[in-house]
Amino acid sequence: MLNLSDEQKESTMGKGLVMMQEGFYKVLGEMGIEPIASMGLEPNPQFHEPVSMQPVNDEALKGKIVQEFEQGFVYKEGEEVIVLNPAKSCCREASLVLRFVFR
Repeated sequence: MLNLSDEQKESTMGKGLVMMQEGFYKVLGEMGIEPIASMGLEPNPQFHEPVSMQPVNDEALKGKIVQEFEQGFVYKEGEEVIVLNPAKSCCREASLVLRFVFR
């Protein structure tokens, strides 16, 4: 995902980058490859690789993914889902899932 401010997205360069990214994801989708959703979700060891943790001020964000360092992708064909690349993410305070992953 592009990490651009609203001002950068409105520039000519930003609009071009957004168009390229949308086209890239469209082609991947036609091949059955989809990005892994991460932001605001609890980490799932099958799809997410936590690489960093931050202290939490907002209890609603406790144990949730708050930043994505690298987009993850899955290949879907019917009921079959294959993780091609797990999403590398930053979570707020360790949850039980993270403690399990790092043991």
